[in-house]
Amino acid sequence: MNKEIKKVIEKHNFFYDELDKIMIKNCPICKSTNIKKEIAKKDRYGFNSNYDMCMGCSTIFINPRMTKKGYSEFNIAGIHGELLQAKNAHKHKALSLEVSQKMLNSFNRQLDYAKEVVDFLECSVKSKDKCLDIGAFTGGLSVALKRRYGACPFIVEPDKKAYDYAIKQGVVGSNLLFEDFETSKKFDIIFLCRSVDHLVDPLSSMRKINNILNDDGLFYFDFLNFNLLLKKSKQMRNSFKLEHPYAFSDISAMALTDLSGFTIIKTQELEYVTRCLCKKSKEKIPKYGKESKKLYNKVKNRRGI
Repeated sequence: MNKEIKKVIEKHNFFYDELDKIMIKNCPICKSTNIKKEIAKKDRYGFNSNYDMCMGCSTIFINPRMTKKGYSEFNIAGIHGELLQAKNAHKHKALSLEVSQKMLNSFNRQLDYAKEVVDFLECSVKSKDKCLDIGAFTGGLSVALKRRYGACPFIVEPDKKAYDYAIKQGVVGSNLLFEDFETSKKFDIIFLCRSVDHLVDPLSSMRKINNILNDDGLFYFDFLNFNLLLKKSKQMRNSFKLEHPYAFSDISAMALTDLSGFTIIKTQELEYVTRCLCKKSKEKIPKYGKESKKLYNKVKNRRGI
């Protein structure tokens, strides 16, 4: 753990070992009890966080993990962003920048990212479409959708500073965890960008997304693919970070969509990230035991156990 990360911890009194935690007995996705314990014991920042792996669907999760209240406070205070900057302090000067400049830099990166996402959708966005942007951060995607297509985006973002910046860019939304978001509205397209692994309860959240998506609507999500990270990271713990209670692979992403009533209709694999476009379907019971065993064997070989 480097000195910059220790400064963030002291600034926020974020002493992880002392926080309330929940012990998880069944896989949070497929509910299997066939769990391999402690495939990793530390994350990329150096926190003592144990990671278990489900042999039913290959989902990897922190166990025990912080409570929902703990993650809410962690996200609203923006601790995750400061930890990431502190981890990479040797690579750039982000730590010395003013908050407004950091937000501007993030917003500009999101505008570039938005172009890639929209290109992946192949003009599926139409004028007047009601879009929900979950985990919007500074709102770059929503601003791009509004400017380029005349769409009507609504954002949900727990980080207070990022949310305030997004609102100043002309979008509307709610400053809270998606798990606490309630609405009677229906949406044409829902985006969960770089956020599925941040969710405290991904299965319940995906089912909620299904409920508020129009029957002919589209759902886009992307995620850091553990399989890709495992191939390219020098140390396995670099694949894990505290702000991600979960690590998903292709298999666990399919299990999650199966159980939440979605079918993946298009994918794109990048260096570390997999993009998925989905439509509604009937819920299915995933059967990915063989694939999970293969992934676990890769983990075992990597760890030398």
